[in-house]
Amino acid sequence: MDDVEVVAPEDVEIQGVEIDGDEAQQVDGVEIQDRILVEPMKDDKLVVNGVELTANSSLAALRAALTFYNLSTSGSKQKCFAKLLHHAKRLELETVTAAAKNAQIEAHRVPTAPTLSVPPSEQEQQQHALTYWPYANWCASCVSHRARQDSQRVDGSSKRSGVATVSFDFCHTRAVPEGADAGRVKSLTCLVMVCSQTGYMHCTPVRHKNQFDLMVRELLSFTQLLGHSEVVFMSDNEPTMRQLLRMVVNARLSMGLATRCNLSTC
Repeated sequence: MDDVEVVAPEDVEIQGVEIDGDEAQQVDGVEIQDRILVEPMKDDKLVVNGVELTANSSLAALRAALTFYNLSTSGSKQKCFAKLLHHAKRLELETVTAAAKNAQIEAHRVPTAPTLSVPPSEQEQQQHALTYWPYANWCASCVSHRARQDSQRVDGSSKRSGVATVSFDFCHTRAVPEGADAGRVKSLTCLVMVCSQTGYMHCTPVRHKNQFDLMVRELLSFTQLLGHSEVVFMSDNEPTMRQLLRMVVNARLSMGLATRCNLSTC
């Protein structure tokens, strides 16, 4: 009613927990943002085990996706799709956050100082300077004459772009023994990534296309291994590739690294 004023009772204690999304966690001295904004997929599309699902998908397809995640298959199409959507968002946030924290921790290592040679007395140094034999690691002349000149190779690096591009895609391979039926031999799925600047390649076997936790970590480790502070990720328009591309970009952005993405039309 409009003329009734609702007042909370004074004897009731309201308890709660403050939620501050702007605070950051400290993991071994490394600051990691706890809150990551993930842009939802257009029209709430999901990719489960390589199959694209929407709210209009069949109930059998939705239940098969729930079974893949070991979730309950009860309920209508709307409830099944809502459970899938909630589970996918939660898995994506957990994967992105865990990959970013793991990459940050691996990037901070304790440097190892080289062994410093202590020169002997002045008399021994003068005696060594007569012949410079045998080799002495404390002698500047001995160390200089053992060094090799820097090789000058034409690698075409000046023609490459200033920002490295890391391209990745799936490949399938299998070995068929002699006399075996090729149709019964299962193929191995691998994630292949290549750097445009160095030409370095890396291949990671995966159990299935939805193993995003492993694939995101491998892509982050690949770019950190090559020392790229700014990188462009490129993949094709396959739904699984688009989802993996978005998760990798979000993980690097949460680490404060410059990242761009590009979808090829192939």
